[in-house]
Amino acid sequence: MPAKIFVSYRRDDDPNGAARIRDALAIKFGRSSVFMDVDDLVAGLRFDEELAKALAACDVFLSIIGPRWMDLLKTKASTGDRDYVREEIAEALMRKIVVIPVRIGREGQLPSLPRADELPPEIRDLVHYQKHDVTYEQFRRDASALIEAITVVRHHVRPEPAQVTRHVPWGWIDLTRGFRLARTLHP
Repeated sequence: MPAKIFVSYRRDDDPNGAARIRDALAIKFGRSSVFMDVDDLVAGLRFDEELAKALAACDVFLSIIGPRWMDLLKTKASTGDRDYVREEIAEALMRKIVVIPVRIGREGQLPSLPRADELPPEIRDLVHYQKHDVTYEQFRRDASALIEAITVVRHHVRPEPAQVTRHVPWGWIDLTRGFRLARTLHP
């Protein structure tokens, strides 16, 4: 199965901007190559487990940051409510998936990227990844540049061999593709 692009966003922030980005990515990479919860979660399945499966299948993680993103993060933290977006980001960082913070909004009014000291410890590394901006006024241009960035980063980032293959009694398994690479022959 080809790797997916995971679109992480806050529903109370800018879901329409996130959906427009998802649509642009689906046109270029194919609908089945882009994961967004509202499209890919089916009734009757545990959404936390499905999110975990989607994260395990992705090689690029987009963290969509709109104008209310930071306020919503702080609110969730202060109320003790479960923050799935924070968990998704933490998991992507832990798995060393390519993470692209994507600021969305009006030209000249994009939200600031949070500072590391404003973020919970498990997602502080988010600020170390190069961001990409998508503005409403230049959406087509900015979405095309994001697509190009994803294409380039996919060609430059290679998984470490220890993460890709594993020896089993009957050969080597490519864990990212799920097939046998070679059969070991022992007398």
